[in-house]
Amino acid sequence: MSGPERRLNLLVVTNDLLVGGVQRNVVRYFRHFDRERFNLHLVTVCEAGPLADEVRETGATVEHVRAIGAAGPIKTVTPQGVWRLARRMRDWKIDVAQTRLFLGNTIGRAAAFLARVPVVVAAEHSTYYGKTAAHIAIDRLLARRTDRIVAVSSVVREFTAAQERIPSSKFR
Repeated sequence: MSGPERRLNLLVVTNDLLVGGVQRNVVRYFRHFDRERFNLHLVTVCEAGPLADEVRETGATVEHVRAIGAAGPIKTVTPQGVWRLARRMRDWKIDVAQTRLFLGNTIGRAAAFLARVPVVVAAEHSTYYGKTAAHIAIDRLLARRTDRIVAVSSVVREFTAAQERIPSSKFR
């Protein structure tokens, strides 16, 4: 007879926990995980926000790892922030990194690559008609190192696959 299975270490990386649709979805997401199978962690990369306590109530570890430059209309990713997040991923021995929103997807996937996280899943929540060519190129490059991209609808999947020229086999 074998011993109990090791719990998987799951990390969600998102921009913030301000009150919004994606953020409310993250809270619901954490409420429904099997605590016998997963150790849950959440990191915000822009700012924490008022919903952090609701995620903590689920038993998850919640931290803010500042990974953007000075606040302003244009947010820039800092290499130091990406390295700090990668270090946390290694400390927690993350098995699965799940990222959300553009900055969470960008910073989280880059850090997961540096930390050699075995499974990386990104979420796409909407159609982003205003993405710059640089944003599209970043997403396309990071998609190569992403195991799956979860789209919230078939419209979002089709739009993102076409806009960023990502193979539809990456999407679920």
